[in-house]
Amino acid sequence: MEPISLVEAKAHLKVDVTADDDYITALITAARQRLEIDAGLAIITQTLEMGLDCFPMDGSPIKLKRPLLQSITSIIYVDSDGVDITWDSSEYRMDLASKPARITPAYGYSYPVAIAVTGAVKIRYVAGYGDAGTDVPKDLIRAMLMLIGHWYENREDVVIGTITSTVPKAYSWLKASHQVTTC
Repeated sequence: MEPISLVEAKAHLKVDVTADDDYITALITAARQRLEIDAGLAIITQTLEMGLDCFPMDGSPIKLKRPLLQSITSIIYVDSDGVDITWDSSEYRMDLASKPARITPAYGYSYPVAIAVTGAVKIRYVAGYGDAGTDVPKDLIRAMLMLIGHWYENREDVVIGTITSTVPKAYSWLKASHQVTTC
């Protein structure tokens, strides 16, 4: 599922023919992926997994990549016996409103003890603005359409024999208010 339909992209590009439909469809996906990387967001609802080598030793929050967090499916860790254990959801709290979203132990609990191995903790979660393009803020849709338009008109990195320019700053301005910053 993409936040922009082929019809919407073609209307933005003012394209009436079907010959470029596959190319435009690929541009829609590429623009969403680029925006997700640049802004650090999940645009359309998707299930993601984040791996950690251990829980934070100092008790600090776990910051999830790619908000907007909708729910946590599971937190599975490898215990000292090498067994996969699912951390009970009553023992942790989720801060859904933060960007990035955070997980902390619930009051009276601490992080479980996981064995010190690569990928000992796996957090599976659902993130994104929603299931439909109408759930995505209009400025993010506009930013994606600008990228699609730029890439459709400029199919290579370098244009020879003309004045060169970068993607207009408007793309950066449109995504800026949604961009996730970490500290």
